[in-house]
Amino acid sequence: GFPQPGRDDMKQLLKNSAPDDKEPRGRQARGALISHKDWLSVNERRLRIKAMWEEFFQAYDVLLCPVTFTTAFAHDHNPDLLGRYIPVDGAERHYSEITVWPSLATIAQLPATVIPVGQSPAGLPIGLQVIGPYLEDYTTIAFARAAEGVCSGFTAPLPVQ
Repeated sequence: GFPQPGRDDMKQLLKNSAPDDKEPRGRQARGALISHKDWLSVNERRLRIKAMWEEFFQAYDVLLCPVTFTTAFAHDHNPDLLGRYIPVDGAERHYSEITVWPSLATIAQLPATVIPVGQSPAGLPIGLQVIGPYLEDYTTIAFARAAEGVCSGFTAPLPVQ
């Protein structure tokens, strides 16, 4: 879906980059310019991951895990999404890394519901991701509803000064 000038820029970027470059712009370019043959291979790996999750959910109703690696953070309105960074424990992490934990669900097309479980010492909300079996959205919602009385629930964060 990228316009031709954008695809041309991506081709030039890849031409001047190492094949194992992990920078967000290179990763985006490799993904956007992937051949159909290579996409089929990647999709086959995704389907194998989906099958592993199906096996996991034979023994477990849900998987609980973080939503992301940090609490809420100040919004970065940089129009260049690939130029955005998030401070985490005194280090800069690229904005695209925020998808690491949610990708456990999204890569296998699994439903996920996020529940509030408390606040950080700074008063920022902390969430927990409830991942369920494929097409079992109601399972994650039911778990979230059951956890509502046990967890601290939602409290609006304090306004930023």
